[in-house]
Amino acid sequence: MPGTANFVMCHLEMGHPTAADVVSESRTRGVFLRDVSLMGSEVGSRALRIAVKNKETNAIIVEALEKVLCARRVARA
Repeated sequence: MPGTANFVMCHLEMGHPTAADVVSESRTRGVFLRDVSLMGSEVGSRALRIAVKNKETNAIIVEALEKVLCARRVARA
């Protein structure tokens, strides 16, 4: 979504877990994301807000997201 803030909002594709599930799993890895699905019915249940940090922290966030989403994909297979 367009904007000029220090975060990005993204929507997970259908077939991925809900934002609430990703937020919960990410927290167990020390990464704190925000489930924004409750901000309105137009947003949907797969909307995440991810803060933009420094290069090292961004890499940790991306790694956690990859692990959470890949783990869910493997569990469904």
